[in-house]
Amino acid sequence: MVGPQTALSAPDFHEPMLIDLDEDEAGYLTESDNESQDGSNTSDATAESDREANKAILNDYVLKTAAAANDRRASSPGQTKNKESDSIINQAREYQQELFERAKEQNVIAVLDTGSGKTLIAALLIRHFLQQELIDRSNGKPGKIVFFLVNSVHLARQQARFLNNNLPQNVRELFGEANEDLWRRADWENIFANNSVVVCTAAVLDQCLMHSFLTMGQISLLIFDEAHHCKKNHPYSRIIRDYYLKWSGEKPRIFGMTASPVDSKRDIVQVVNDLEALLQSKIVTTQDASVFEFAPRATDDFWTYPPLHAEFDTELSAQLRPLCGFIEDLKKYFTFSRYASRELGTWAADRVWKYGLPTSNHEATAVIKQFERSRAYIDEPDNNRRKAALDSVQQAISLVKRYHFGPPGDGTDQELSPKLKHLLMELKKQFSGSKTARGIVFVEQRFTAFILCDLFEMLKLTNLRPGVLVGVGQATAESSPWRDQQTVMEKFRSGRINLIFATSVAEEGIDIPQCNLVVRFDLYETPIQYMQSRGRARMKNSVYAHMIEEGNQNEAGKVDYAIQMDDYIRRFCQNLPPDRLLGQGSKLKQLLARDASCQSFETATGVVASYSNSLLLLTRYAESLQRIGAASAEVYEEIIDPETNMFRYKVILPATEDPRTAKVKGALGDPRTNKVLARRSAAWHCCFKLRKAELLDTNLDSIFVKVKPANLNARIAVSEKKDNYEKKLKPDFWLEGGANSPTLPTRLFVTQVVIGPSSTSTATNSLLLFTRSLLPQLPSFPVYVDDNVERQVTCIQMSRPVTVTEEQIDALTKFTINGVFSDVFHKTFALDPNSMSYWLGPPAKEPLRDSFETIVNMEELLLAGNSERRRWVAITDPEDALKRTSLWCNAFLVDPGSGKFRYFTEHVEPEKSIWDAPPEVAINLQKKHKDTIIGFTDSTYGKYRKDQNTFASRYDAHQPVLKAKVVLAGRNYLKECPPEEQRFAQCYIAPQPLELARVSPDVAAFCVLWPSILHRVESYLIVREAYIKLDLTEVPLDLALEAFTQGNSADNAAFGDIHSDMDGTEASRGAAEQKAPLNYERLEFIGDSLLKMMTTIAVFTRTTCNEEGMHCKRMDLLSNSRLCTTASAPHYELFRYIRASSDPHWQTTWYPEFLKQTGGNQRRLKLDPKHKQHALGKKTIADVCEATIGACIMASQHLPTEQKFDLGIRAITKLVDDPDHALTSWKEIAPMYKPAAWTLQTNDPVANDLANKIEQITGYTFRHPRLVRSAFTHSSDQNSPVPDLQRLEFLGDACLDWVCIWWLFSTNPTRDPQWLTEHKMAMVSNKFLAALAVVLGFHRLINATTPALYEEIGNYSAKVQEIYEQADVKRDFWTRIGTGCAPPKALADLVESYLGAVLLDSNFNFDEIENFFQRHVKWFFEDIEAYDTFANRHPTTHLFRLLREEFRCQKSSPEIIEGVVSAPTTTGDREEGDDGIGDQSVSGVTVHVAWFVHGRIVSASKGQGAKYAKVRASKSALKILGKLKVDEFRTEWGCDCAQKGVKDSTSTEKHEDGNLGGEKMTDCTDKVST
Repeated sequence: MVGPQTALSAPDFHEPMLIDLDEDEAGYLTESDNESQDGSNTSDATAESDREANKAILNDYVLKTAAAANDRRASSPGQTKNKESDSIINQAREYQQELFERAKEQNVIAVLDTGSGKTLIAALLIRHFLQQELIDRSNGKPGKIVFFLVNSVHLARQQARFLNNNLPQNVRELFGEANEDLWRRADWENIFANNSVVVCTAAVLDQCLMHSFLTMGQISLLIFDEAHHCKKNHPYSRIIRDYYLKWSGEKPRIFGMTASPVDSKRDIVQVVNDLEALLQSKIVTTQDASVFEFAPRATDDFWTYPPLHAEFDTELSAQLRPLCGFIEDLKKYFTFSRYASRELGTWAADRVWKYGLPTSNHEATAVIKQFERSRAYIDEPDNNRRKAALDSVQQAISLVKRYHFGPPGDGTDQELSPKLKHLLMELKKQFSGSKTARGIVFVEQRFTAFILCDLFEMLKLTNLRPGVLVGVGQATAESSPWRDQQTVMEKFRSGRINLIFATSVAEEGIDIPQCNLVVRFDLYETPIQYMQSRGRARMKNSVYAHMIEEGNQNEAGKVDYAIQMDDYIRRFCQNLPPDRLLGQGSKLKQLLARDASCQSFETATGVVASYSNSLLLLTRYAESLQRIGAASAEVYEEIIDPETNMFRYKVILPATEDPRTAKVKGALGDPRTNKVLARRSAAWHCCFKLRKAELLDTNLDSIFVKVKPANLNARIAVSEKKDNYEKKLKPDFWLEGGANSPTLPTRLFVTQVVIGPSSTSTATNSLLLFTRSLLPQLPSFPVYVDDNVERQVTCIQMSRPVTVTEEQIDALTKFTINGVFSDVFHKTFALDPNSMSYWLGPPAKEPLRDSFETIVNMEELLLAGNSERRRWVAITDPEDALKRTSLWCNAFLVDPGSGKFRYFTEHVEPEKSIWDAPPEVAINLQKKHKDTIIGFTDSTYGKYRKDQNTFASRYDAHQPVLKAKVVLAGRNYLKECPPEEQRFAQCYIAPQPLELARVSPDVAAFCVLWPSILHRVESYLIVREAYIKLDLTEVPLDLALEAFTQGNSADNAAFGDIHSDMDGTEASRGAAEQKAPLNYERLEFIGDSLLKMMTTIAVFTRTTCNEEGMHCKRMDLLSNSRLCTTASAPHYELFRYIRASSDPHWQTTWYPEFLKQTGGNQRRLKLDPKHKQHALGKKTIADVCEATIGACIMASQHLPTEQKFDLGIRAITKLVDDPDHALTSWKEIAPMYKPAAWTLQTNDPVANDLANKIEQITGYTFRHPRLVRSAFTHSSDQNSPVPDLQRLEFLGDACLDWVCIWWLFSTNPTRDPQWLTEHKMAMVSNKFLAALAVVLGFHRLINATTPALYEEIGNYSAKVQEIYEQADVKRDFWTRIGTGCAPPKALADLVESYLGAVLLDSNFNFDEIENFFQRHVKWFFEDIEAYDTFANRHPTTHLFRLLREEFRCQKSSPEIIEGVVSAPTTTGDREEGDDGIGDQSVSGVTVHVAWFVHGRIVSASKGQGAKYAKVRASKSALKILGKLKVDEFRTEWGCDCAQKGVKDSTSTEKHEDGNLGGEKMTDCTDKVST
C-alpha cells in the first residue's frame, strides 16, 4: 500500500498501522467515486476548528514521517533491495519491448526462460502484422495469414486460448483429431478467407503445404513454439526445408520461442548453428538472466528413496501368463506388470490388469473379438486349439473379475515400493498443510500415470484432488483424447484438480501460474526435458523435486548432468555475439548511440536533457501551457535544404496569456542525416533555451505545471454553516387576486376540493373554495385520516366564475369565520369580507351548476350566520328528553373552554351516567380530570369543583351520556400519524359543557383536514412563483413542491431506508405501508446526474483541453457554490420558496394573513420574525437547484429521447448561468459540436477493421471509424494517428452514469438516495466495467505499446472468462473475482470511451447509449438486491458505518492535505505501491490522507490521487478499528459521543460527482473509475 510502513509516533496521536492491502483499491472506485458519507457531523464552529487542528496534526505527521524515511533509507539495505527489484521488473519490460522491435525487423529465435513473456511478445508481434495486413489489403495487396505452430494438441488449445484473449481477431485452432475435414482445398480456402490467425500442430500445416492448399506466399508470420524441435524429420523441420527455403517469393517472418536451443547431448555450438540455419533466424537472448527474476524459477529439491528390489511376476500375473500370455496385444501389460513390481510395488503391478483385461461384459467381449482378429488366432488351423485359446482368455477375464482390487493394506512391504512410499509421504506433507498447493508429477509411462491417480483417489489424502494428463493416441483404455486433455487442464486451472500425473506431454508449455510443485517421479532423459518440466512450476518459492534412488550413480549422474547443462546452455547463450543479446535498447537508443554529436546538458540536481528525452520534455512543457491559455500543442516545421541533403526542423511553441512564455517561442534544430534526429535536435535546442530562461526548473519540469486551473484542488463543497434566510409564508396569489382591497369582487372562481372516497360516516367528501382569481391546475395529493387510511385530495375547478352579491359574500364570510375558524379551530376573527384571502362554503348535494344558489348548500351556509352556538338546556320534562337529545346525536360539538379537542357524537349510551369513569383509551388523552365522564368533558371542571356549594347543582343530572369520537387539534394529516402520536379516540361525553357547532358534522370532519390541505395548496402556489421566475412552468406543481421541500432529520432517520431490514416482496409491502415524507432528496439525486452529464457534454463540445482541464471546467459549472450563488441572486431568491416537510409553525401560519383576531380567551396568533425566516445551509440551496433539474426530467420523461432532456437543459442553463452552457434543448448540442479533422478521415484500414469488429459485438455501425479507434487507443500509444481515449472516456463516463442512475431511479421508486447511490456504485465501478469489457471482448481490441499492460489485461481477462463461461454463472460473478486479480482501469475506461465515441458518431443520438445499456449492462443488475452488500465492501463506506452506526462516534473523519512543501524529499524516491492502478500522477503532487478519531490519527496514506489514497487509508483504519468491540473502541480512543448524545447537526455535503461526505478536496488529477 501507499505510505510509510512504519510511522513516527507523536505524543498527541495514535501511530497508524500501514499495511499491504489484500485487494487493489482500483476495483472499489467508480468514475464518480461515490464513497458514501465521510464528512464531519459535529456543530459548525466545532467542526471547522477540529478540521484545522486535524490538518495541523497531519502536516506534522507527514514532516516527521518523511524525515524518518530518509533516516531509514540511509541505514537500511532492504529498501535498496526493493528498488533493485522494481528496477529488474522495469528492465525486463524494456527487454520485452526491445525483443518485439527486433522481431518486427528480422527472423528471431527468442531463447528466454519460461515465464519471461515470450508468448506475450508473440501476441504483440501478431498484432503488428495484423495491422500491417489491414493496410496492405486496403492498398490492393493479396491477403495473408499468420500461423502459430505448436508441438502438441494441448498446447494448441492453450495458445489459442491465450491469443484469443489478447488479439482483436478471432483465432482458429486446428489439429488432426478434432478437424477431420482438413484435407480438402475448399476447407482451407474457407479457413484462409475467414481467419487471420491459425494455431495448429505443425503436422497440420505440413499436410496443408504438401497438398498446396496454401503456399508460403500466403503466410505473413510463422511462429514456432518450442522451436528446439526443429531438427531431423520433425514437422517443424519439414515445413522449413520443403517449403520455406524453396519458396522464391516474399517469405514470411519467423519468430521462434524456446527456453533452450538444445535438447540433446550433441555439441551445443553445432546444434545452435544448425537451428539458426534451418530456421533462417538469429538466436536472441539476454546476458543478464536476473532481469527475468520477476518470473520465479523453481528451487531444486532432491527426494532420495531406499533401493528397489528386482523385477518379478506377481501371483496374479503368474496365473494369467499361461492363460493369455500368448496374446500379442497383452504382452505390454505383462511387461509393465514386471516393471511395476519394482518401481511401484505389487499393488500397482496387479492394478494394470484392470486396464489390460476389463471385466464388464461389453469390454470383455471387445477383448475376445480383438483376439479373434489377431494373427495368432487366424493362423491357427485347429478349431479345437482355437476354442481352447478362447476358453483360456475367458478364464483370464474371470480371474481378473474375481480379483479384489482394493486400496493397499497393511500387508507385505512390497505392496508399495520404497519409491512410491516416499512420493506418498512427500505429497502428504505438501498438500495436507496447504489448500492452495498445485502440482504435477511426471512419469515415463501412461500406465504409471493412471495407476498412481487410482491410488491417490483411493487414499483420499487431505486437500489432494488427483487427475491424469497423457498424450493423444489411439482409442485405448490408457489413451487421452484431446477433449479429455482439455477437461483436465480446465479443472487443473480452476483448482478442481490440484495434482496431475502426467507423461512428457505436459513438459512443454503448460501455463498454470498457480502451479508450485513439480515432481520427477521418473527422471528426464535430456537436459531440455529438465528445463522444460521445471518451467511448469510458476509460483514464487516453487519446488522442483528430483526423485533419486539411493546409491544409483546413473540417476545421480543424470541429475547432475541436466543441472550442469542448464547452466552451460545459459552461459553459452550469454556469451553469444553482442548483436544476439538483448539490452542494447530500442532502435532510437541505438541510433542515438551511433551519433556521437547528439548533445545534452545537466541541471544542478543532476537531471540530464538529451536527444532521447527532449521530445517528451518539450511535450510536457507545451501541455503545461494549456493551463495558461495555450490553444494548441507544439508544431514542428520541416526545413528542406536540397544542397546539404540533410534534414532540419524548427519547433514553434503555442502562444499564451502569460508574458513570460514570450522569452522562448521556439527553436531551430541542427541539420541531421535522418528525420528522427533532426526533430529531436529541434526539441533539445528548445529545451536548452527554456532552461536558460528558467521556464524549466532544475528537474526539467515546466514552471507552469503547478499553475493549475483556478479551481483545481478547490473546495467545491460550500460551507456547512447555516444562515438565516427570508422565508415566504404566503403566496402572492391571494394579494394579487385582491385580498385586503377596499372593493369586493362581483364574481368568484369556484374550486371543489374533494376527498375521495369518504373515510368514515362522519366525513364529507368535499368543500367549496372561493377565490378572486382562477387557481392554477393543482395536482392531487394524499391525506391520511383515521388509522392512516390514505385518501386523495382532488381540486376540481368550475369552468367559469360565478356571479356573487355582497350578501352572498357576507354569508360566505360568516361561514368561513364562524363555522370554520371559530367552531372548528377555536379562533375568532372580525367579519371583514375585504380582508378575506379566500372563502369556504358547503357544497350543494346536487351536481354543481353555474349559479351561486345551485352550487352552495344554502341552508348550511346560512346556519353559520348565527352569532351564537346552541347550548344544552337542562331537561325538565322527561317526555321532551328524547327530542332534545336527538339534536346532540350525530353532531359536531365544540368545547367553548378549549380548542384542543373536537367531538363527533354518535348515539346515547343509556347505561352510562355522567359520573361513570371514561373508557381506558380516552383516559390516555392529555386531560387533567379523567375520573368521571363529566370531568373528562368539561374543560372548566377543575375551576368549579373548588366551590362545593354550587358544584352539585351545576350539572344536569338527566343529561344523557353520548358515545363520541374525540379528535385532537394540531395534527398534520399530510403524513402518516406515527405510532407515538394519537389523532383520535372513542370516548363518552356529557353534552352540557359543550355547544352545537354551526356546521354539520360532515363539513366539520372535512374542515379538520383543512389546515393540512390549505398548507399543501399554498405550498404549491408559493413554489409556483419560483418556477415562474425560472421560466419552468411546464413542471407539474407536485414535482415542483417536492423539489423545494427539504426533509427533516428525524424524518430521514425514520424513513431514510424503509427497506433496511426487508427483502424482496416484504420490502415492497413495507414501502406501501409506510411512505416517506415529501422531500427533495430523490429528485436531487437524479438532477445531479443530469447536471453532470449536460455540463460534461457542454465542456466537451466547447473546449479542446485535456481531461484534467475538462474536469476542472465541469467542476466549476456544477459546483454547489455556483448553484447557490445563482439561486440566491436578486432576480431569483430561490431560498424564499424552500419548504420544510415538517414546518413547526404551520399551525400558526395557515390562517389568512389579513384577518384581525378578536377572541379574548383563545391562543393569540402572533407572527414573530422567526416565522418569516428559516435557517438554511448553502448546500441545501444548491440541492434544491439540482432537485429542480430532477423535477424537470421527471416532468418530461414520457417524451421521446431527443425531447425529454429539454426541460432539464433549460433548468441547467438558468441555474448554471454560464456562457459555456447556453443550451435550451438537446437538438442544439449537435450543431455546437465541431468535429476535429482527424475524426472525418475514412481511409484508415485499422480504424475500419476495428469498427467492423465493434459492430459485430455491439451492433452499432460507426460512420466515423476513427472515433472508435481513438476510443480504444491507450495513452501509452504515443505514435497513434488518433488521440488517446481520455477525452472520450470523460464524455462516456457521464453518459453511462446517467443511464445507470435513471434505470435505478425508475425501477426503484421507493428507494432512498443512499440506497440508489450504493447500488449505482456497483454499476459504474471499475470492477464491473472491466469485467464487462472482457465479456464484450473489448480487451482484445485495445491499442497500447506497453507489454506490461497487455500482460495485466491478459491475466485479468483469463480469470473473468474462466468464471463467466461456467454454465451456472451468476450475474454478480464479477464481484467475486479473487484477490490478486485487480481490474485494470484501462479496461473500465474502454467501456466509457466507447460510449463517448458512440455519442459523437451518432450525432448525439442518446438512444444509442440507452440501447447499449439495455443490451449489455441491464442483464447484470436485474436482480439488483444481489448487490445490497456491494457498497458495504467499499472500505470508506464500511469504515464510515462502523464509526457512525456501530461505534456512534461523531468526531471521526478523513482529512486531506496536498504535498507538504517543507517536507524533506529525495529526487526519484517513491515508496513501493505508492500508486494504485489508475492512481494518475500529475506534476509530482502528493496527496496525504489520514483518518482521525477525536483528534488522533488512526491511519494515513499518500498517493498522487486523493481517492485512491483515501481507500488505502480506510483499509488500514479498518485493520485497526474493525477488531475492536464498542466498549474497547470508546476506551482506547476516548470517545464519549454516545454518552453526550452528539447530534448530527450539519448537512452532508454532496459533491460534483454525487458522492456524500463532508468537505471535500477535489483534485482534477484524481479522476478515476468503481
